[in-house]
Amino acid sequence: LNLVETRTFPDGVLLTRYETRR
Repeated sequence: LNLVETRTFPDGVLLTRYETRR
């Protein structure tokens, strides 16, 4: 599980996108 991107928005919303390799 690799972390690709993490974004934080003014509303306190955390958006995380992961690249999954099985």
